[in-house]
Amino acid sequence: MNISLMKISDYDLLEYWEEFMDECSDCYSWDYSEYCNEIYKRDIIQSKIDNGEFTDTLLEKLTLLDQRFKKLLQENVTLPKGKYWWNMGVLKLAGESYCYYMLSTYGIVVSEC
Repeated sequence: MNISLMKISDYDLLEYWEEFMDECSDCYSWDYSEYCNEIYKRDIIQSKIDNGEFTDTLLEKLTLLDQRFKKLLQENVTLPKGKYWWNMGVLKLAGESYCYYMLSTYGIVVSEC
């Protein structure tokens, strides 16, 4: 796991996750490799949760952010990789690069925005 990201405060990690939600809501314009880098932050959050490092207040905020992210994902469409739902999810709308990757690699159609 990336040590520098593990040293970021829990609050800042949630802020990064929320900024990612904003970007996805506005039309995620980066490619899939960048998307994976952003999703990795949620893996770090989960690792901290598993280690008992998140407060109840932060968990409540995370729950709301996760609900928001789930609304941005296609229903009943998952990638055949990843440990968690956020790793396997596919955006409903994205830019050309992400859309092309999903179609050419997985045969999944993502609407271009």
